[in-house]
Amino acid sequence: MTMNALRCTSNSIWCSIALGCCGELLQSSPIHPPGGAFPSFAIESTPTFQCLPHMISINRSSVQSAFRSNAAVRYVALFLFFLTWVIGVFATAEAQNAVMPPPQSIDWASEASKLHDLRREVSDVAITFVTTGNDPSIAFQIPATPANERHWVLAMEVFCPQGIRDMEVFYQQPWSAQRRVDQPPIIRSEGWTTYSCDLSRDKQFLREDGPIWLRLDFGAAANKQFQVRNVVLRLENDFELRTRQQKLERIESLQKLDSQIASYYQTAFPIKITQVTHDSDHIHIAGELTGKLSTANLSLIPRNLSDISAIAARVDSQSAVHPIRINAEGTFEVRVPAVSDSTLRGTGMRWQVVSISSQLDSDGKRPTVPFSAVHHVDTFDVAEANELPPTPALRAAKGMTCLSELAPEHIGELGLKHGSVNIVLSGLVSLTTRPGYLPTEIRGRKAYVNQGMMRQLDRRVQMGRDAGLVMAGILLIPNSRNGKRAGDSPTLQHPDADPAGAYTMPNLVDQDSAELYAATLDFLAERYSRGNLRIDHWIVHNEIDAGWQWTNMGEVPCMSTWTTTFVHCEWLMQQRDASIHTLDRSSH
Repeated sequence: MTMNALRCTSNSIWCSIALGCCGELLQSSPIHPPGGAFPSFAIESTPTFQCLPHMISINRSSVQSAFRSNAAVRYVALFLFFLTWVIGVFATAEAQNAVMPPPQSIDWASEASKLHDLRREVSDVAITFVTTGNDPSIAFQIPATPANERHWVLAMEVFCPQGIRDMEVFYQQPWSAQRRVDQPPIIRSEGWTTYSCDLSRDKQFLREDGPIWLRLDFGAAANKQFQVRNVVLRLENDFELRTRQQKLERIESLQKLDSQIASYYQTAFPIKITQVTHDSDHIHIAGELTGKLSTANLSLIPRNLSDISAIAARVDSQSAVHPIRINAEGTFEVRVPAVSDSTLRGTGMRWQVVSISSQLDSDGKRPTVPFSAVHHVDTFDVAEANELPPTPALRAAKGMTCLSELAPEHIGELGLKHGSVNIVLSGLVSLTTRPGYLPTEIRGRKAYVNQGMMRQLDRRVQMGRDAGLVMAGILLIPNSRNGKRAGDSPTLQHPDADPAGAYTMPNLVDQDSAELYAATLDFLAERYSRGNLRIDHWIVHNEIDAGWQWTNMGEVPCMSTWTTTFVHCEWLMQQRDASIHTLDRSSH
């Protein structure tokens, strides 16, 4: 008999006695301990009792009558019952752990593993690798990987001061891109860290009945040195399992949101906002009835930059709510007081007609039902716009990116007619004081601009303008591990961005980060919309058809977020320069 079986039989005997002694107590006996009645238990649902053999019922009535007259014994019996339950829980956990096979060592030290563009030095402590070309990899065998609810993981300890991006695993020879899976980067570290590859992300590539060859690629750069030790094949641990499940749940929720956004754009709302205009001290909103109404309780509300249009708004006592009345002609007009520095004039502010519920949610907010789509500003206050000549037309296809690599005289020699500059948004503007940042004011709010980044961008734009080029700015947000949101610090980097991507979508998930993004665009629109620093075209986050590389926001569709970003950018730039063009760009 196995140890688990012995433990289960022992538990059964203890439970027989405990249940016999406590049977009447657990079945609403009139005799209760001081302080109240015994609780009820769903005995049949616990792991311990699921494994009880038939002996649980032996002599139950005789045991009951033997102990019925002694209250002290009944308390002891109840204690034994709880003790049995605890033992059963631990026994079940131990049995589950016994299913987990031990980690299996993978030999990277011997000649059995094949190297490419990689040099190896083996010591008693670790294996040192040095990449010698732009396609470094190690090919090796792993044993059979039987089917399991948990994923199979290749894990190791790594010491890599430089870090390695673009990690990849290839399955089965001959190697093919169809059997390749991207893996997380090896993070730069000055000490030993744990690194793991999820080999079961594409389970069809693994084999349950025998060994398989794998190839692990270490990026695409030469002269990188790193150390490895304790390479093992194992099943994912509890933390990895929990993290993977949470990631899948997050992806599923975002996919549902994407479907919700698509449905929103296809909805025919009964009211249409036709015009939103700004003047010096008011915002004018007009609209018309386009369908049948189910209520006359209608209000106009603003939607912030971080609000997702497809998600119904919720309002509280602090929300700006403006009731509307539709006249006999089926139209309405509302004048909302808003001076020049009003938050209602903020970047990305939109308007929507809703019906507000009379019921309060648990957090004190009222849900709404949308009766119109959101609507952006159509006409800005003329006092805010710059009087500029129209954007010059492109008269030739010959242009160049990365103008900073050229001397001014080379632009003329090459016959260039247009140029573009990469504009890194991260770190350009801060909403709090920082060393090296100049104080400024953006839409009436104190902000701080990175002096070094501003001067560098000024120099590149001015060089192109001096050469007579039509200039474009490419908005980019680098994917930095240090850019992840920490505490209350806003970040432009999208929180769901995968480390494999070089750049990310902007973070419009939370209001603080959305305001930082808006302030950064505000600064660019104001500074680079006039004179010899004028940028004629704005390319919004570059090559969206290669989103994993250029607009990464994790394993979810990014088009809805990019569309929102594009509209906000166009709205903001045209507020300063009505002739400006906001563009997308595909890979070339």
